[in-house]
Amino acid sequence: MLIYFIRHGQSLQTDHVFQSPKTPLSDVGIAQAQAVAKEIYTISFNLLISSPYARALQTAEIIEQSIKIPITKNELFTERKMPTSFEGKPVGEAAISLAHQQIRQNFFNADWHHEDEENFFDLQTRARAAREWIVAQNKESVAVVTHGYFLAVLVYDILFGKTENYHLFRQFKKNTEFSNGKITTVEYGAQAWKIMSVNGGLF
Repeated sequence: MLIYFIRHGQSLQTDHVFQSPKTPLSDVGIAQAQAVAKEIYTISFNLLISSPYARALQTAEIIEQSIKIPITKNELFTERKMPTSFEGKPVGEAAISLAHQQIRQNFFNADWHHEDEENFFDLQTRARAAREWIVAQNKESVAVVTHGYFLAVLVYDILFGKTENYHLFRQFKKNTEFSNGKITTVEYGAQAWKIMSVNGGLF
């Protein structure tokens, strides 16, 4: 099984404001999605999955026009969940800034939540469930439109598994870029996962 993880195109940027699930693509993001659609139109896909967030779904809709496979929306592939109360709020707002700092400090504390956000353990659990769901579909070729942070956690989990070496994840996240409108290809077979490429290049 080959899985093509596609980070959605660039979202419409509102400077220093937390995005929401409704944030759409920018004009650049639309062009990036069109470029991906053109790049992969010759691949014979059996399944097209998308996060239901607007920016991912818009990307998937453009790809759908190219590969002629209907979209399957799945919440497992959404972006890292930040507190709902943050959505649309300025990053620099005093109360938001303080809460955000506390969230960062407790990101690797499995028992701590500020609100309804996801910590590292929540994300890794969801990443594993997402991979298991893909495998259960038993398809040869799958396209998945998802998000940058979640994709980083998913690839990290494939490479290193469940580990409490949190410095390793921080280093991995810092030094690995999953760019908008780019493809990360993963192979699954014989109950094993293999990273084939990141951002279209060799890993």
